[in-house]
Amino acid sequence: MAIADDILDRFIRHATFIERLKTQQVREIVALFNDEVIPLLIKRIRRVGTSAKAVKRLKTERTRYRKIIKRGNKIIKRRLKSNLREVALMEGEFSATAMSKEMPFQFNFVVPAAPILEQIVTKTKIRGKLLNDFFNELGTKLESQVSSRINVGLVEGQSIDDITRAIRGTAKTGFRNGILEGTRREVAAVVRTAVNHTVTQAREETYKANDDVIKEVRYVATLDSKTTVICAGLDGEVFPIGEGPRPPQHFQCRSTTTAVVKSFKELGFDNLKELPPKTRAAAPIGQREIKELRRAGATKAEIRTMQRSLNGQVPATETYGTWLKRQPGDTQNKVLGPTRAKLFREGKVKINRFTNDNNRPLNLNEIRELEGLTERDIKVVRTRSKK
Repeated sequence: MAIADDILDRFIRHATFIERLKTQQVREIVALFNDEVIPLLIKRIRRVGTSAKAVKRLKTERTRYRKIIKRGNKIIKRRLKSNLREVALMEGEFSATAMSKEMPFQFNFVVPAAPILEQIVTKTKIRGKLLNDFFNELGTKLESQVSSRINVGLVEGQSIDDITRAIRGTAKTGFRNGILEGTRREVAAVVRTAVNHTVTQAREETYKANDDVIKEVRYVATLDSKTTVICAGLDGEVFPIGEGPRPPQHFQCRSTTTAVVKSFKELGFDNLKELPPKTRAAAPIGQREIKELRRAGATKAEIRTMQRSLNGQVPATETYGTWLKRQPGDTQNKVLGPTRAKLFREGKVKINRFTNDNNRPLNLNEIRELEGLTERDIKVVRTRSKK
């Protein structure tokens, strides 16, 4: 039904906005980490000193580090939750409006009630954990890393400046070579994943509120070489509303979902003919979107990454597997790895067979057993892929 194709196209284009939103949220939350945690932490670290008693004081100091990190985490979580609530409300309204606009007759889709959308942020789990859990774990890990690095530095007789540089990094590298940079990257990954989760769940609630028109939910992966084998295998799969896997399937997942609308006949319009299928945009990023990304603070590298997704229009019914079949060998190797790519090109393994029923990537031995391949098949592919 072309209505579903129109909705798909609109949702894919909306994904560009979501990526821009992720970038904005990452910059805002990482800035909070830089302002609310790092200065106080570094100030406290410099108080340790390098005397013989410093190592003994480290246990007491760890408690202070924990308090600093906990305080910063509280501020960060409060801001992020507030922002995500706005995202949930926005996405619920967008989804309902977008679907209404694509119907060939007057039909107003229902926007889920605000409390239903807002509870997504605090009561639904992201890959099995609540948002609070992620930040609590990050805080515990950072406290342990900082204390461990200080202890090593003191034992080795390093100066407090050396220890501080190892933790904070150096100005010459933009402070990207310290322990704290790893935490920044982890915070960014959690934020991007949380935005994806919020968007997906807000859209799911919209599907539920309009199940008299929406029949099923389709998993939609980004058609480019950065997509994981997990999402590649799920792309195009259709599931009942409220059932089956949903994004994010991994950290920093870019996949989304779209609605499969009931046929005209199922909607009670027996005399209307079904519309022909349209096309699916691989990843439409034009000059307008690029300007908006720049205004949002996206770097040139981030924009180039998004632009690599641009592969023109493809049939709306095409899945990641059929798309990947048409790509150069280098692209296939990048997505699957040389050995799996060779198996895929030869038609021995389909794209959705590289993961198990729980969407866990399978190793080569598991693939061999599942597909009935011989050890020689795998060995030959390995040998050839190394040339």
